[in-house]
Amino acid sequence: MSTEANHIEALKRLDNNVTRIEALMKFALWERRHAFLDAVHEEGPRSVASVAREINLSRVRGHDLVTQARRERLLNESPPYLSFRPNGAPNLLDTLIDEMSR
Repeated sequence: MSTEANHIEALKRLDNNVTRIEALMKFALWERRHAFLDAVHEEGPRSVASVAREINLSRVRGHDLVTQARRERLLNESPPYLSFRPNGAPNLLDTLIDEMSR
């Protein structure tokens, strides 16, 4: 196999890994928004700032997370990773780790 073919193959593997990491990141951000909203609901309506302080976010960023999570719930948006699940894999993180270890 030529050096150029090796570079192309390495690029394909890297591109595949980046795609999977981006999908995982989208899912993690979605999860964080919804966990934040759940924490706010547990604390009470005036607790966005206090929950944000607990995880070192600004009050404004906390309100942004709540607004976005509420919108997603109102529209029944599913987690973004569902469209990226390879072959119906039950756990995207395990799949990502397996792929990257090859």
